[in-house]
Amino acid sequence: MDVDADSYPHELLGLLISISEADFVSLDLEFTGIPSRLPGKQPWKSHPGRGRKTLEDRYQETRIAADRYHILQIGLTCARFDYVENKYVLKPYNISLSPLLNENFKLNIEREIHIQSGAATFLLNHGFDLGASFARGVQYLSREEAHDAQQRMNERLDRKPEVEDMQLKPGDVQSLDFVRRVREAINVWKTSKDDYRLEITTHTGLLNPSLNMAISQFEKRLVHQLVRAEFPDLVTIGRQECIRIIVYDEQRDEENKRHIKNRVKEQIAKQTGFRWVFEALAADGDLHKADPYYFGRYTSTPIIAEDKTDVKERFDRAHDRLQKHQPVLVGHNMFTDLVYFYRSFVGHLPETLNGFCSALHQM
Repeated sequence: MDVDADSYPHELLGLLISISEADFVSLDLEFTGIPSRLPGKQPWKSHPGRGRKTLEDRYQETRIAADRYHILQIGLTCARFDYVENKYVLKPYNISLSPLLNENFKLNIEREIHIQSGAATFLLNHGFDLGASFARGVQYLSREEAHDAQQRMNERLDRKPEVEDMQLKPGDVQSLDFVRRVREAINVWKTSKDDYRLEITTHTGLLNPSLNMAISQFEKRLVHQLVRAEFPDLVTIGRQECIRIIVYDEQRDEENKRHIKNRVKEQIAKQTGFRWVFEALAADGDLHKADPYYFGRYTSTPIIAEDKTDVKERFDRAHDRLQKHQPVLVGHNMFTDLVYFYRSFVGHLPETLNGFCSALHQM
């Protein structure tokens, strides 16, 4: 079965169920590049007395390659032995992957994408559509990328911004006048309490203000700075055409932070993509954050209530089976596949082969 970004939400639950029921899962990957000696790199030291590389040498080459290149396609075959029929039942999946990220989620993650000419030529000669993987492949986040994205957002929200104040000189007549008008407008607003908010524009406080809402970036900084220095009980909120000022409410502020953090968690869950399959294959994998209603949610035909109940029950059964039984992973020349698999869906690779083996066996 061929799976791309459009069909992935439909097929993911079935794929997880197939993995949970499998006795073994075979694995095969296609890449944008494969390990080779990079330009400017010295040849690895061979094993003393032998004319070939050690396994440590091979790991170091593959580790460097996995940092540069990406997985374009994953072939999975879930094999379950049918004791009634006395034969194996195979469920093959051919899944296109894209190293690109959905820009709508604003997770501040950037990837460098390299394509090795030899690998590209090989794939094209065998009928592989490179463009289709980028355009229609299933996207993903590694564990490390997901953790870092959430941590960056949490730290940004929890720490107070450190903004250097601008120093106005006596000759900055227009800017000084703008600050004076804003200060007076704030004091009048605080006294009158006619509205729960005050919107500051370039024309605030003028005798004949323009009806057009407009404010420059420089003036926005002056408003933020003024309120921060002289009105600690107020909060400024940047808008495209004005600066909005409201009374500081600690409870509302904390609730807003929680809302933003939860929104980032949802964005991470949606961008996690193919890594849910990796988590199902890994002994230490965690599917708790997977939303079972994701399967079919982002389609043109929303699932009805009865279907939701069925989806949840099927997901829970598969999840329970995966907690008790992990299928054996099988492949041909899997060393490179496993190194790339780790780099793509876990994060940066351990420095040494022993470290990699230890981390891999924990999974």
